[in-house]
Amino acid sequence: MDIQYKGYCFDQMDAAVDKCKDNVADSLDNVCYKHHILIDTIKDIDAEIWHEYARARGLFNHMKFDEAKESVNHLLSQMTDSSFQLEQAKLLELRGNICVVGGEEQPAAIDYYKSINIYLQLDLQRNAAKCYRGITNVQFRVGNHKLAIENGQRAIAIEIANRMHSRTDSVDLINIYNTIGLAYQQIHELDSAMKYFEYSQTMATDLKEEFWIGLVNGNTAKILFEKGDMEEAERRIRIDINTSRKFNEHASAAVSMLSMGDICASRNQKKEASLYYDSAYQLQKIIKDKAVLAMYYRTLAKFNRNKQNFREGDIYFRQYIALRDSLQGATIGNGIEQVQNKARLEKQLADINLLRMENTYKTKKVQLWQLCIGIIAGALLLLFILYRNNRKLNQQLTRLNVDLEEKIKDRTTELIKTNKELDTYLYRASHDVRRPILSIIGLAQIAEFATDIHEQSDIRKKIIATARDMDKMLHKLKMTYELRASVEKQTFDLYEYVSGLSQDLVKFYPSAKFQIAKSGDTVLTSDIRFINMIFLNIMENACVFRHVDSGINVNIEGDADYISVNIEDHGIGIQEEYLTSIFEAYTRFSERSIGSGIGLYIVSKALSKIGGSINVRSIVYEGSIVKVRMPRNIQVSDTSAMAMG
Repeated sequence: MDIQYKGYCFDQMDAAVDKCKDNVADSLDNVCYKHHILIDTIKDIDAEIWHEYARARGLFNHMKFDEAKESVNHLLSQMTDSSFQLEQAKLLELRGNICVVGGEEQPAAIDYYKSINIYLQLDLQRNAAKCYRGITNVQFRVGNHKLAIENGQRAIAIEIANRMHSRTDSVDLINIYNTIGLAYQQIHELDSAMKYFEYSQTMATDLKEEFWIGLVNGNTAKILFEKGDMEEAERRIRIDINTSRKFNEHASAAVSMLSMGDICASRNQKKEASLYYDSAYQLQKIIKDKAVLAMYYRTLAKFNRNKQNFREGDIYFRQYIALRDSLQGATIGNGIEQVQNKARLEKQLADINLLRMENTYKTKKVQLWQLCIGIIAGALLLLFILYRNNRKLNQQLTRLNVDLEEKIKDRTTELIKTNKELDTYLYRASHDVRRPILSIIGLAQIAEFATDIHEQSDIRKKIIATARDMDKMLHKLKMTYELRASVEKQTFDLYEYVSGLSQDLVKFYPSAKFQIAKSGDTVLTSDIRFINMIFLNIMENACVFRHVDSGINVNIEGDADYISVNIEDHGIGIQEEYLTSIFEAYTRFSERSIGSGIGLYIVSKALSKIGGSINVRSIVYEGSIVKVRMPRNIQVSDTSAMAMG
């Protein structure tokens, strides 16, 4: 079945089950949702699994969370076939929703990220956007505000790119814009917060969503209060209070009451402020929300201190600190778990076609080695039996067996190391390529809301700069692939090559000034591809890490057998303890680094291919000297065709 059509059928079933929310819980095993969709008529699915999923979703709708979770766990344990990928994603998403209701943020995040991974592989963008919205709310609840903003913007980018314009989708966008605004507000980026609140309010007004109009008014009022616009802040808070009361949103009403109290206190209307604070406290007693209670204690502490009631102010402040610390402890714990979870789950995003091909290749290679080992072991056993009566030949056979085992061990170790490097390479490559793509998508969708011509121009420049950085990254990834190639000889003048390369680099780094000198014969026979990898990365690093307007000196010296090149920059230098690690893959030791940390790794590997060497000397804040030594005429051997690693 076409995966898009299968996803459509699943959406229809979800809608059918949701229509049965008003039925009593005991009717879940009956035929309510079957009146809306005939699952048994859909081809190429496991109807039993779909029916059980529908039952689990129905249990969730009727707040039977433990039973729903047990049903989901049972279904997931039965799904090992790759043909059930969509079913797995839907079940993981449902279990994530169940965990959110139960306050289990870390398990919810794990399930959301896994389902996002599957949805993106299946090109079900809308489903992925829903899970990104769930992740955004989880991250905000546990205090990871920057991650909440990042995932919220991903959800918005996907939804806008897929032109989702149904009313439900629009309300979801209102929600996510509001959450991003709250996250920006928490990290004190008030202008960004106000911008997203305005997006949310504009959509809510267009859709006549009274609840969201009131809620967003309350959120923007806090920013207006901080900026000193008391009259507009009071007007918006009153809208939020009336709307919250109408929809029985006591927590929102209590927070708005505290804000009104603050406005009255700022006007020295102490009696009115006390009335609003007391009203907020009474609402908190109804909802028993610790976060609201903490806000109440903090507000009353400040209020009493301003009235010079220091004793009462200190009592409220101690109550606030005790409650805040208990809340922060849980938040920090959840934050740490979420970071660990994110690192673990992002690795799954590398499951693309290239990874599948590499995994197939590695599996076949391992199977071939296993076959070889089996054949060798069988041959050794046969030789041992045939020559068991001859002590001398038996000893020779024993030595041969030991030697072969050592060789097999060495080759197996080499294979494991190569596979590990391939895994790391694929994971980092997919992650590095996704980051600028997501940045471009995010900038493009933000550009739709930009009205000022200067702001639009700035966004276009950022998109072009991001695209150029991605091009450089892809070029370096291409270099890592070309490291596998066998060495090919070509004769050229290294001095002319380096001079031409410096002119190309100046186009990208206009303030860089190269001084290139030579002594002796600089003609060599080597592989121009690996020469380019070596000097492009070293000279580009010199441009990036030099001090502004300082020069870069390149000296090329040739003798009978070798050519040496010294590249010296006057820049930020490298700390001594890092000099032994700079040639490792994905290593970055400075905030100026613009790539993914594989430049010097490529240099080291390329020099190894042509029989060269490299030495780096550096003094922090003074600069670095890189010395490269290469044979004038490389010798091509079988080892030159070995794979990277």
